[in-house]
Amino acid sequence: MPDHAGHRPDSAHDHLDARLATLEATVAEIRARLARLRRHLGEEVRTHRLVVTEADGFERVIVEGASSYGAVTVRARSAGPGTVAVDIFAADGRDGDHAHIGVALIDAGDVIAAVDALAGRPAVVWTQVERPDPQAPSR
Repeated sequence: MPDHAGHRPDSAHDHLDARLATLEATVAEIRARLARLRRHLGEEVRTHRLVVTEADGFERVIVEGASSYGAVTVRARSAGPGTVAVDIFAADGRDGDHAHIGVALIDAGDVIAAVDALAGRPAVVWTQVERPDPQAPSR
């Protein structure tokens, strides 16, 4: 027997009401998850690698961490082909080796100057005295 005149309990209207209720519950859950994500991202972002690129795709800043190593690299285009960069790094001690931290200046993929320190030891400042071809542009 119908609930009221002209309405059957298992009508298309009931199915539409059920689907609408499910949709409203889903939207409410998505809103709640989005609010939690916004709160979390406001406090902290976690990733293994972050790359800041220029409009043309040039990788300007790279922040990365892998198993026992972390680094921040900032690059600049040189007058010739290639890049120059500064690399700040830290590596955990492994297999009896000490932890290792430092800053390296890089030209065309070659380290040309560095400050290195192994845990518990004095820092070492190193610069490349002679370059194979000092007038050659960076690669």
